[in-house]
Amino acid sequence: MTTTGATEATGAMDETSAGEMGATDEAPKGECGDGRLDPGETCDLSYSENKDEGACSSTCQAAFCGDSLVWAGEEQCDNGMANNDLLYGGCRENCTLGPRCNDGVLQPEEECDASAPVTEGQVQCDAGNCRMMARVAFVMSAEFTGDLGGLAGADAACVAAAAAGKLDNASSFLAYMGDGTAAPATRFVDGAKDKGYPYARRDGKKLADDLDDLFATGPRVPLVITELGTMLPPEQYAWTGVDIHGEPGGTDCEGWSTDYFKYTGRVGQISPATDSDADIFTWKIDGDWVDYTSVLCFTTNAVHLYCFED
Repeated sequence: MTTTGATEATGAMDETSAGEMGATDEAPKGECGDGRLDPGETCDLSYSENKDEGACSSTCQAAFCGDSLVWAGEEQCDNGMANNDLLYGGCRENCTLGPRCNDGVLQPEEECDASAPVTEGQVQCDAGNCRMMARVAFVMSAEFTGDLGGLAGADAACVAAAAAGKLDNASSFLAYMGDGTAAPATRFVDGAKDKGYPYARRDGKKLADDLDDLFATGPRVPLVITELGTMLPPEQYAWTGVDIHGEPGGTDCEGWSTDYFKYTGRVGQISPATDSDADIFTWKIDGDWVDYTSVLCFTTNAVHLYCFED
């Protein structure tokens, strides 16, 4: 009797253990994971096959775009109710990746797209954030008289334009100008040289390796791209008051503080009359981009400002 009871008890324990072990692989009947479609369920493949990244979720709901779960092999992303066709870096309403860095298209939020091959004369693009590995320079789209409120007023105008153009580090932009005592050679901190970053236009065209390069040879291409990414036409000018070496040179509308008709200010020619190789060569060698001629300080027509990220 004792032996038989022990045997029966052992059998009961084995059955209980087997049942407990089975519970780790199969849900009790009537629950999600039992392989049967129960009330409130839209699918049930089994306890081991129901997966949040699969066709049937761990809560026994069939996968669909918009459920905030990424269906492996079928969806690229899923942000649920936040799916949006236009959101940068987001997920489209069909659960494909939305516009983003390195999608092969230059988005409004980007300075460049690293998936595109680098062309001659173009600066490198940072693949991590689609920002140019360069310091940006532009020519302001607005026109000014020589009364700018001094160099400080010109700098403030560059900062405002950079912000309007949604440029990074907008507060660090300075006007490429001199006032008789200060000029780019003394006002600018050559961070481009220290970091190994060149200067570039908004379209990614390299202007110079650093300040020394800019002073020595001038910009490699005319600085005709504005803060908005548009291009100025020929026969435009920029107030400068400096010579080819970035030092004070020529008149400066009394420190860029007057538009009285008796005073003049030095300007640079933003681009040569034509884009022929000969004209561009002469324009560069002569330093015309900063030291072209002097005009009356009340002049507004076609006179702009150069702005450089410092």
